[in-house]
Amino acid sequence: MSEFINKIRVFQSSDDKRIIQDILDKFDTNFMEDPSRHRVKDGTPSGGIRINLKDPESYIAYSIKAIYTLISRHIKSEKPITKNETDSFNRFLSILKYDVCIDFEANVESGGDSYVSYFEITESLFLQLEPLLDEILLRLEEFCSLSDRLYFEELYHKHKQATADIEPQKEQLKKEILEIAAKAIEYALVRVDTSRSEREIVKYINRAIRSKLIDAEIKRNGMRRIRRKINGDLESFSLKPYFPDDEYLIETILGLDFSDCRDQLTKGENEFIDQILEVVKEDKAVGNVAPYTCNIYGEIRIIKKYIAEKLDVSHEVVRKRLSRIRKKVTK
Repeated sequence: MSEFINKIRVFQSSDDKRIIQDILDKFDTNFMEDPSRHRVKDGTPSGGIRINLKDPESYIAYSIKAIYTLISRHIKSEKPITKNETDSFNRFLSILKYDVCIDFEANVESGGDSYVSYFEITESLFLQLEPLLDEILLRLEEFCSLSDRLYFEELYHKHKQATADIEPQKEQLKKEILEIAAKAIEYALVRVDTSRSEREIVKYINRAIRSKLIDAEIKRNGMRRIRRKINGDLESFSLKPYFPDDEYLIETILGLDFSDCRDQLTKGENEFIDQILEVVKEDKAVGNVAPYTCNIYGEIRIIKKYIAEKLDVSHEVVRKRLSRIRKKVTK
């Protein structure tokens, strides 16, 4: 018998809740930097993420962290920062860390490449950078230019203020999610069949957590009932569809951010994407969510038939063009 299953049986027989705390303690693990984490083509719109973790508790914590990350990215400062500004700030941070050799620790998120890393922008990052700021500005001017130094300084203070604004909200969200997750884990552990495999048990617990967290989001929003296949099983969700922030609006088309891959598309394909984005922007401006579907978190996704009607082309044309574009940006 595995240690994981043994801990579940101990819980079921004695109400010893240490296994729940063991799972929650792994929430702060930096899963993004796990060397085994990679994307695969599995038939889902954005491709699947695969990761090899050392124990079942980590897989459950990873699932909770993924949901938290998706929800928390929509928390915004009163003075929002554009995607271009965030991209530029991360470019400067990458130069400082890898080229200028300024030593700081920060989790690296997905979406980077061999030239730019996307760092998790937190108060901890600024606590490390603040004492080094004079040296950073001097070195940046020497390595790049005075204009780069001035632009970095502007971005630094803007991101620092925005982080200070949203950090309490993110901490509150984390607290709420972990409280809900703890109850969902306990609910699942009481009912799970320990004769099943670790994989099946983890899947069962993660489904319970996902259901409870989505229910919590529903309470904060309006409602729409959708049905989606999750790991082969058809599940039902009630949620309120919403348009993502403008910097993520491109995700409404294919379910992933392919902004950095648009140079792989033809001029005609890019014009087609821009036409779709214009339709989405117009509907977002008036709050028209009716002609759209959404993912299990409520983020709007286009319906090809509607886009075909708006662009006055056939459904088949939209389907084939998007299929070709998906192949280019996900290969």
